[in-house]
Amino acid sequence: MDEPTSDTAIRVLRGLKTPLTLLALLALLFVGFRVGYDWLTAPPPPPEVEPCEPQPVTDGQLKAEQVTVRVFNAGGRRGLAAEVTKALQDKGFVVASTSNYEGDDAGRPAGTMIVGAAPENPEVRLVAGFFRDAEIVGDGRADRSVEIRVGEKYPGFVDDAANRIDYAEPQICLPQLIQPGTAN
Repeated sequence: MDEPTSDTAIRVLRGLKTPLTLLALLALLFVGFRVGYDWLTAPPPPPEVEPCEPQPVTDGQLKAEQVTVRVFNAGGRRGLAAEVTKALQDKGFVVASTSNYEGDDAGRPAGTMIVGAAPENPEVRLVAGFFRDAEIVGDGRADRSVEIRVGEKYPGFVDDAANRIDYAEPQICLPQLIQPGTAN
């Protein structure tokens, strides 16, 4: 009686071998598809940030033309970033880019937000002096550029703000200067 039972068991195992193999391959295919889909739909990595480079400070003052800014419209008013960009360029600042703010809502100000390496840095203070009631945020950025985010309740530009600030050191680490006509 052992033989018919073992023959039956062998036949059952042989019969299950193909469906079990197909299920295992299907599971493997599903996992591969899922991983591939996640990889394809993941956001691209952020662009590599060039570190700051030492730049001379003459006459003990950091000047607007040494400071690189990026201007973002974080509100719904069309053309606001372009308006702020024009005002900053008129004061001598180097504007690397002007666009709409695409970040999370926590970084979207109601008024004006100035973001730089640290709130006490001279380039951040110089830029902040041009904006009324600006919120100043430090994020430790390596390139020492300054972001300006203008929101729905943008309080305005200070026209008579100084375009230089005292800085006692002979050098300051700032982004490489962009030549006119090469900004994005």
